[in-house]
Amino acid sequence: MGIPHKHAELIKAWADGADIQVKNGDIWSDMDWNPKWDEQCVYRIRPEPKLITKMVELSLDEEDMGYAVFSGKQSNLRVVFDANTKDIVEVEIIA
Repeated sequence: MGIPHKHAELIKAWADGADIQVKNGDIWSDMDWNPKWDEQCVYRIRPEPKLITKMVELSLDEEDMGYAVFSGKQSNLRVVFDANTKDIVEVEIIA
């Protein structure tokens, strides 16, 4: 029996539909192409995003300039961020 490939478990997970990331320096990047499975590279299954929810009060001041206050007492928006990428994932208007 031969020696398994260094990334055998990740290759199997990728074949089953897992999203794979490759490390470039200190940064993990999504693989949007077929991985080369270079034994010198470091790969991982993309972790589930960590979500942060912020309640926001969005208002207009006297000059009709918009402003937002996070965690306002009279919040009218719920904003969900991906803690890793800082991207907005979801916004809900609260009437």
